[in-house]
Amino acid sequence: MIFKSRVDNSEYHFQVLNNGIRALIIRNDIFTKASCALSVGVGSFDEPDDIPGLAHFLEHMLFMGTEKYPGENMFFEFISQHNGYSNAFTCDEHTTYYCDVDSAYLEQMADMFSQFFISPLFKKDTVEREISAVDSEYLNSLNSEGFRMGALCSELVKEGRVEGRFSCGNAETLRQKNILEAVVNFWKTKYSSNLMSLIICGSESLEKLKEISVLFEAIPNLSIIKKVDEASSNCSLAVDLFKSEVLSKIVHFKPLCDKKELTVITMLSPLREHFKLNPLGYIKHLFTRKEPNGLLSRLKNEQLSFDVCFEYTYYNNYTEVKMDISLTDKGFKHHCRILSIVHEFLSNLTVDEDEYARLGRLLSEEFDFKQIDTPIKIAECVSTDILYYPIEYVLKYAYISERFDSNLINSCIANISNRNNWVILLSDPNGSFDSKDKYYGVEYMVHEPNNHPSGESLDSSVPNTKVSNDSLVANFLENIEVIESGNRFLKRKKYENGEVNLVFDSKFKVPKAELSIIFSSEEIRNDPLAYEVCFSILADMFNEKFDRQLANAHVTLSTTIGIHGVMVKLEGFSTKMVSMAKMFFKTLFDSNETSTKDALISDDRFEVVRQEIQNRYSSIIVKSPFKRLFEVFSNRVTSSKSTEELFRAN
Repeated sequence: MIFKSRVDNSEYHFQVLNNGIRALIIRNDIFTKASCALSVGVGSFDEPDDIPGLAHFLEHMLFMGTEKYPGENMFFEFISQHNGYSNAFTCDEHTTYYCDVDSAYLEQMADMFSQFFISPLFKKDTVEREISAVDSEYLNSLNSEGFRMGALCSELVKEGRVEGRFSCGNAETLRQKNILEAVVNFWKTKYSSNLMSLIICGSESLEKLKEISVLFEAIPNLSIIKKVDEASSNCSLAVDLFKSEVLSKIVHFKPLCDKKELTVITMLSPLREHFKLNPLGYIKHLFTRKEPNGLLSRLKNEQLSFDVCFEYTYYNNYTEVKMDISLTDKGFKHHCRILSIVHEFLSNLTVDEDEYARLGRLLSEEFDFKQIDTPIKIAECVSTDILYYPIEYVLKYAYISERFDSNLINSCIANISNRNNWVILLSDPNGSFDSKDKYYGVEYMVHEPNNHPSGESLDSSVPNTKVSNDSLVANFLENIEVIESGNRFLKRKKYENGEVNLVFDSKFKVPKAELSIIFSSEEIRNDPLAYEVCFSILADMFNEKFDRQLANAHVTLSTTIGIHGVMVKLEGFSTKMVSMAKMFFKTLFDSNETSTKDALISDDRFEVVRQEIQNRYSSIIVKSPFKRLFEVFSNRVTSSKSTEELFRAN
């Protein structure tokens, strides 16, 4: 049985095809389009050392015609004619191909798609064009901070490690004499059906969809066995990835924009098999909470940071943990103090079974009302997940904290907090550097850390508060007088100084809502930055003060500035939406709350929020011209201030 959310009415059928492909059929009457996705457990880590980007190049070449459908553009033309879309991406350990089309054309699309992996032509006259296509993607990625960070990390790993390769590829690495022979050999020796997973989504009968899946049984099975390290009962450090000379040092690097960020990376043993125990999810929960006694609150109160992030990525043979701290100017100057505070926070974390159980309930409630995505998005994501997780958990694996294991959690905490194995990256817009990576031009320099002033003791204990499932069960559509229009219920209520528009979804009946309030006036339009800072401070204060209540209610609150004014948005479960909104507007307008606001809106918090907004504007400014076209057009039409003007005003 595949675990699915309470609002997911799709039918699921899992089968292993005769050639070993793990295939999942997903059927739903509401699907107006059909999709296919195939993931293969082969990525850039599998390519030869002397041809960087070969796995990515193969991904491109498979679209260039097959024996059954030899035209180079036959597949794309078919997809385009029938309202479809197709794409693919190559990762370190897997590659995913996906496509969709109007439902009536699923079988023909699947037949054409399956031939990519059965009998691709690898035409010689397409090689140069696809090398240029890969090179174009590489050139577009030069302005991506994410790709640049990846390139920097590749510079820091030990010689001979696959993680140090240039995985994207470009014209320089791929224009080799034997490139066609190499890509054919890579496909023939690496792409085995027993390493593949398949998703087919459609509205046809299950029997028909099963018939369509058989089209993929002709993909060759090479019976390849890939080595995957087993997870142990305790977490341990994987310290052989990075060069010893960068461990516990600070790597200053030049970012694209004037953005200051501190990143700590450490490597642990493989932990994917422990997904039901969710040790890293629990640590992330404690690391990122916004409560007054949390890490972020302390950093904000010291005017050092405006946000923290904790992410982890499972690989076959290790786990990467990454902690990001967005820095204020003061935080940049005192980054060593931040490192000490983070280290102390981790070292003093209290592992609490009640808080672990609370996280489990929050995740379970979130999953219970997780809405159905589009067929192509389902296919793209789930086809990858089938490679790594038991089939019954492919939809739920990220929403589980099933059993409290204090030994495993404490082992993870101990290893994450081991500073001797930290790789520390510091974005330094105005620094001096002595090294540069070859492909992205990232300038960097390894520094010894300064003295580490000891942080003050942090109280990391968490009140034991339990949340009831009862608040999530109400049918919020009952007893409401509304007008039905298509798949939505509409209601409008006018007041003397404004109106409220209510839009209710009648298709999925999910007890979630979105409440948006726009504050619009001539004063706001004349000085949008001042009001953006003001509302951002209030939202920051509210999110910290009521972090626990918001989390228990599954409600998020945010503020944004737009052409019409300041928007306050609350999103989450409808049963708690009104009470959360009342709490916010009481904080905003109630005169009795004035002293509280004055106490919390300190000069330090003002400066933290101001710099956070400035960083966001700086990031927007360096985006590609294409991505900024709509913004510039909107500014011209509405006579509103540009991002550059707001940035300078800040």
